[in-house]
Amino acid sequence: MSKENPPSPPFGEGDGAIDFDILPHLIGHHIGRAYRALFDHFCQTTAEYDITPRQFVALVLISANPMSSQTTISKAAGIERSTMVSLVDILQERGLVLRNRSDTDRRSYALSLTEAGEKLVTAIKPLVLEHDQHVTKHLKKEDAAAMVASLDLIMLGER
Repeated sequence: MSKENPPSPPFGEGDGAIDFDILPHLIGHHIGRAYRALFDHFCQTTAEYDITPRQFVALVLISANPMSSQTTISKAAGIERSTMVSLVDILQERGLVLRNRSDTDRRSYALSLTEAGEKLVTAIKPLVLEHDQHVTKHLKKEDAAAMVASLDLIMLGER
């Protein structure tokens, strides 16, 4: 978190001069605030690799599913196709991903990681696990599992 944008205090804390109106009751607002905190900590933890959470997800999925189509990886990651195109462009420019013409459909690409991409995924996974442990340190295991299940239900409702 940068010094220019310090985190807002949790609801009910601070100098009491702000009225949060309905915000404390909106789950989306809480998810958004939590995501921004998670994003910032992820970026701090992985700073030496200059990678975003979305790029990490794509790299891990490509590593685990080599030669899967760009569309398949996009759907698995929950990333819109147009966003995935630009994301893969960036990863390709960095020498981490290869776009290969599909053997079965010449209109689509099969994705694979370069050797540099595989090395990056191998190096960054322990850092991401460390990040995940840090951001969930105040949660009981069962609470974290319930949170994941609840978030999955929210995402299921949006499909």
